[in-house]
Amino acid sequence: MLSSPASNIERRPFPNGVGDLYNDAWWGVLPAALRSTPWAWRSRKALAKTFSNDFLIEQTFVSHPIGYQSVFRYGRWAMFRLGLALSIVNAAKGTQSRLLAQNLYEACANELDFGLFLGVSCVEIVHEPKALTSGPDYFAKPRATNLAWEVKHPTQSKHFQLREQLASRISTGVSTFVNAAIKAPAWSLELLVQDRRLAEATEDMASERDLLAAFQRSILRWAKRPTPGRFAVAPGLAFVARRTPTASLAVGGPAFVGDTQVEVDRLVNVQLSKAASQLDEGGIPGFIVLAREGSGLAGNYATTLVGSLRNQPKKFESVLGVMLYETEVDERHMLVSRARLYMRSEARSLARELLVLQRGGKLGISFF
Repeated sequence: MLSSPASNIERRPFPNGVGDLYNDAWWGVLPAALRSTPWAWRSRKALAKTFSNDFLIEQTFVSHPIGYQSVFRYGRWAMFRLGLALSIVNAAKGTQSRLLAQNLYEACANELDFGLFLGVSCVEIVHEPKALTSGPDYFAKPRATNLAWEVKHPTQSKHFQLREQLASRISTGVSTFVNAAIKAPAWSLELLVQDRRLAEATEDMASERDLLAAFQRSILRWAKRPTPGRFAVAPGLAFVARRTPTASLAVGGPAFVGDTQVEVDRLVNVQLSKAASQLDEGGIPGFIVLAREGSGLAGNYATTLVGSLRNQPKKFESVLGVMLYETEVDERHMLVSRARLYMRSEARSLARELLVLQRGGKLGISFF
């Protein structure tokens, strides 16, 4: 969470044991009205029960995600919500050990945050109902219908992250070159790089330099007589030139960055397939919840994502839809969860019942 600016850094970052969890000064980032509520006490008590005095004293910036979170205001808001979730959700056995594990904390905390959303809305909620098997994370009844909910915390693979970082460097490098060397107002250039070439360049610095130099040479030749169209640069590299009502030459891409189908394929193959199997294990239909920070997923991938579910009916037979759940805490509405639910049109009759989830936050429902 927390690529927050320096102004959000707290002077007393790490809790000096359990005592700080009960100290109003340490929670000074919370609104005063909220610090004095019964909810605040329940949250602190649940955190103190989960994280021991010695564990908290030992934390550093890199030792555990909670150490990193405690440095920033946004992180302490998330910690407060975690404590509240622990006080409301009857967490399954093993939850505490997952929260204490450095590599399991974030996914478990997101799972519990979603449990908070369900817990304040539903008449009944069970965490890890199939604990002895690989079932869903929750069974929950919004009103009368028992539904399964499997929460996934999608993250990019290291290789995918490296490719996106490389694509960003290429874009920056070409833009810097263009601004310094070329005067061609009212044009835009979209850089195109095949995934194979991008993958090769992540493993070889010389290949990255060659790729950037090839774009620069080709664009320099184009600038001598600008025309619209697609121009080949080298095998796997090209750019598209278009006229635009701008005062300078604009550079976009490479088009790979944020590629919808690449991201959707990864989500379907890695996250949704496993989640669908866990819903099958539960024995009742339900929803897959993708919990992640930032709303870009909803706008960029949702339509293609649900299309993949529709195109593989047998594989996703138990999946009634996909929910995109926002994990970033809203500063103005700290206790308000935010979610977008994409439901199969065949399950439209559940929509009225599911609206009860609005008790826990903001919920939008769409059909596919």
